[in-house]
Amino acid sequence: MLFLQNLVDRLGLTGTSGSTCDDAESAMNAGRYYKAVAILKPLVESRDPRAQMRLGGLLMTGNGIPRNTEAGVELIRNSAEAGFVDAEFALGSLYWLGEHVEEGGAEALHWLRRAGNQGNVDAQVAAGDLLLKGQVVPKDLAEAAKWFRMAAEQGDPQAQNNLGTMCDQGDGVDKDQAEAVRWFRAAAEQGHVIAQYNLGSMYEHGDGVLADGPEAVDWYHAAGNQGYYRACMALAQMYEEGRQGVPLDNAFAFIWYLAAFREAENEDDKQLADDACDRVLAKATPEQMKGMVDAYRKGAK
Repeated sequence: MLFLQNLVDRLGLTGTSGSTCDDAESAMNAGRYYKAVAILKPLVESRDPRAQMRLGGLLMTGNGIPRNTEAGVELIRNSAEAGFVDAEFALGSLYWLGEHVEEGGAEALHWLRRAGNQGNVDAQVAAGDLLLKGQVVPKDLAEAAKWFRMAAEQGDPQAQNNLGTMCDQGDGVDKDQAEAVRWFRAAAEQGHVIAQYNLGSMYEHGDGVLADGPEAVDWYHAAGNQGYYRACMALAQMYEEGRQGVPLDNAFAFIWYLAAFREAENEDDKQLADDACDRVLAKATPEQMKGMVDAYRKGAK
């Protein structure tokens, strides 16, 4: 690549003899991108896949060097074809998003599968998403579940929640709600908000686990405190109805409906929460009304 030689010559930079990709990455982390280019150039000329990926990334972003996306994609492709897993994932992502290459689901899936088979968790999740949604490649729930399972077993919370949902619904795998609970719990304990809501729902309805209202409330609380609308609504309903061992408490019901109103992302959801607030207010006693005001002032949810 003649433009690289010209750049290095113009800046008066030369790679240190024996410099490695580690040295280049240290320079990049320090913001010394020109130095990184000088180190990477001879490594790229020797067809080092890791160096190709790193220099390709610099060219794509233009961090400290002139941006050249065509050359960046070429280097990333060379690295991917040599089997460098980061490049395989990067190239698959470029095809998926249609960034600087012509969008192509089949090409995206090809490279994501290659990276996933080398254990790249992000590639495994991305491949699963492609196959689950079936928008740019034919839908294949069984293969989607396979990729999610591979990532879930490596501890990825998004994959754990997705696999839990598939087990709960019997999509691509045998329906097994106890298995769904296991995966929802694994993700929920890592703070995955949708998994926290899903786990709460399983406890509320006794799906795959013994029904346990207080346990459902705990998980709805966790998700609601992260601003998840559906958890706010579910928690408010349990307090409003006072069921499954959860005491009736219109004050807390109102506070959570109000939280749902604030977190709603569309007018229909906002209206549903607003109507619920009015409903609870209409049947609240003066003492409960005071509790609502006190809770609101304390910022309680």
